[in-house]
Amino acid sequence: MKKLLSLLLFSGFLILVSCSKDIPDSPDIPTTIDNLVVDKTFDWESTQSVDLSMTGYANSTATISSADGTILWKAFLTKNEPNKVTFTLPSADSKITLNYMGQSIELALTGKPISYIFN
Repeated sequence: MKKLLSLLLFSGFLILVSCSKDIPDSPDIPTTIDNLVVDKTFDWESTQSVDLSMTGYANSTATISSADGTILWKAFLTKNEPNKVTFTLPSADSKITLNYMGQSIELALTGKPISYIFN
């Protein structure tokens, strides 16, 4: 009986050890930048340039802020004259805020150039 039990345990052990799952080969991981394959549509830019034209109804200062409240630009607007500004933002930013004479305007960065006339 002892031999039979030992034989069964040994056989079970061999079956468990010999069974293994087939692991698919992992894709080749590039080791240098020369071996890196990048899609042609990938945008390497991490920043975006914004062209903005603002026109005010009175002589006053306007500020342009990012979504997190960081002031990006301050400009003095002359009454009824466009003031053109170009600045750079992270590509992830999708909107800016304009502050002028108590007004706070949120603009989406959807196209170039962006124009806004304060009323």
